[in-house]
Amino acid sequence: MLSPRSADADNLELLRAGRISAVLHHDLGQDMRNACLHIMRAHGLLPKSPVSGMANIQVITPFNLPQTAAGL
Repeated sequence: MLSPRSADADNLELLRAGRISAVLHHDLGQDMRNACLHIMRAHGLLPKSPVSGMANIQVITPFNLPQTAAGL
């Protein structure tokens, strides 16, 4: 779930004002962690993984804006 600290305050305001209709949000930290794990596996430092992990991408719209972000 999107936390109010993870969404850019400017984008949240634009969503509330109706100036944009959606924001794509993803966990950059998780993407970086996965990239490092892939590099370590490629160098034989970790066992091979059968599944490639990717961070979930969330589409945030005015209709699914979290209640906790409404006060920003």
